[in-house]
Amino acid sequence: MLSYEPLNKTLKKRGLNKMYLREYISSATVSRMTANKAVSLKTIDKLCKLLDCKIQDIVIYVKEPPELKK
Repeated sequence: MLSYEPLNKTLKKRGLNKMYLREYISSATVSRMTANKAVSLKTIDKLCKLLDCKIQDIVIYVKEPPELKK
């Protein structure tokens, strides 16, 4: 599962918030990221350039626990 928690930390470090992002990417994309849904690599690239950061400052992979079998 992808997590955009690093993005929240990166924004906070810079004194920014998600409203700032809406000036550069659509509010639908910001909403998708808030819900930890996939966005395009083009969007990730745009955010890295905008925030002058690395991919891992935007998104990380979090292993999901295995499903419990009945």
